This record gives sequence, structure tokens and C-alpha cells, in this order.
Amino acid sequence: MRRREHFGKPLQAVLCLIVAVFITGCAGDKPNESAGGKGDDLLSKKAPVKVAVVSRGTVQSWISLTATLLPIRESRVGAKVGGRVAEILADEGDSVEQGAALFKLEQRDFELARDQAKHNLDAATAGLSAANVNLENTSREFERLKGLRASNAVSQQDYDSAADAVK
Repeated sequence: MRRREHFGKPLQAVLCLIVAVFITGCAGDKPNESAGGKGDDLLSKKAPVKVAVVSRGTVQSWISLTATLLPIRESRVGAKVGGRVAEILADEGDSVEQGAALFKLEQRDFELARDQAKHNLDAATAGLSAANVNLENTSREFERLKGLRASNAVSQQDYDSAADAVK
């Protein structure tokens, strides 16, 4: 019993203190009377409310993402001949048909090469004409020497030289 008396008085004091705080906190008819009589103001003020009419419509939703796109199929593109690009006809990502031109090359170098080839052809044609004329002259000379050889008017060496020239 003695032990109960030892804790009894302090326990009673703590309980009395808790009850006194509870009663003082709940005493009073108006809330926040200790705040200078503003209890009525807090209850009488209404919070602002926004009202909207519900209706059907489209909803736009945007999402911004960062990504890496990989192609389904890749193609390696190149020119058959080298040169400088003069005009680009298709941009990266454009759809193009097989065999369609993607770019144009500068034509100046090709035109110069064509003109040079034409001049070379003209020179070769002139050389061929000269060779044909030379062949005709050599053939005529051989025929003439052939007749003279039959009558021993031409040496065998001259005749053989003309025969070799015709071959």
C-alpha cells in the first residue's frame, strides 16, 4: 500500500492539471475569443468558389519527349561519277521513287571532257583519212612496181619494200 501512496499524489496532480487545461480550452461561447474577438469574422467569411458549366468538347493533351528514331531500312546513295553538286533535288527524309534523281552535278567539267573527246575524235578521223590516202598511194606504187618488176626494170629490193609497205 505504501507504494500506491507514493505515486498517488503526483498522479492526482497531473490529472487535475490536464482537466483544468481542457476546461479552459473549451470554455467560452465564441471560438477564438482570445484572438481579440475575431471569432465571428472567421465564421461569417465565405471562401471564394469558382463555378464552371460542364460540357462536352475535345481535350488537347501534349506530351514533349526526347527520342532517337531509327529507320526501318537504310540505303547508301552515291553518284556513278564524281563531281561537285550543283542542285539538291531531295532532302533527307523525303520519299523518292527508285531511280529518281536526288541531285544534279555541275556540268562544266563534263562539257569540257566531252569537247576534248570530240576534238580527239576529229583528230583521229583526220589521221585515219591520212592513213587511207597513204595506203592508196602505197598500193598504187606497189602495182606500178609489180608491172616494172616483170620486165626487170625495178630491183628486187625496191619491189620487196613496196610489198612490205602494202601489208
